[in-house]
Amino acid sequence: MILLANSSNVARHVILNAVFQHGQLLYNMRKKSKFKTKPRGAVRKKSYPKKKVDWAPVKLTEGGFTVIIDTRERKPLFKNSTLDIPEEIKFKRIKLNHGDYSIEGYENKICIERKQQSDFESYISSEYKIRTLGKLIAMRNEVKWRGFVVEHDYDDLHLDTISPNMTMEKVRNHLASLEVHYGLHIFCHRDRTMIEMKVLDWLARAYKYCKLDERRKIEQAGETLRQG
Repeated sequence: MILLANSSNVARHVILNAVFQHGQLLYNMRKKSKFKTKPRGAVRKKSYPKKKVDWAPVKLTEGGFTVIIDTRERKPLFKNSTLDIPEEIKFKRIKLNHGDYSIEGYENKICIERKQQSDFESYISSEYKIRTLGKLIAMRNEVKWRGFVVEHDYDDLHLDTISPNMTMEKVRNHLASLEVHYGLHIFCHRDRTMIEMKVLDWLARAYKYCKLDERRKIEQAGETLRQG
């Protein structure tokens, strides 16, 4: 009986020791991980210099363009911007049918949707079936080029959600759906200047190819008339 009791105590001690070591290992791994626990919605400590940043493509097509900003944008980009934007680029507030940003005269060919983290989570959850799905389908069917920017770091969209019901899998699956099913080009960054720079890069490039497409169609029409 004494031997059985001793062996039982030894087994219990071995099991407890193993559990303790496993817990210590998990603690150390979490401590070393770059994805540390932090308050929901917390901003990373890394900061970006608030200085004027020069933005200019190699060449602005036909002297520039006018950026249309939807009137429903509550915190629009380019307001008090630190970007050094060329004078050829103008800005105008008009209600848009698609997205939050476009180019005057090309509202049905170019659009960019902007979200902050809280907006994005509502966009893919509570609003998805009520509003988002219809907007995405209309955008896909009616607009040639579509962009989507989120003012938040890409990894924190997955790992540092605001809503307790928002999971990493839900965020990842919806981002993939936006790209694959609805053809949206996605860019995530918490620094507003980087977001503004990306939006202008997209708009300038999309505008250039719209102009090239128009020129090509005119040349083809002219060639058809000559042949006829």
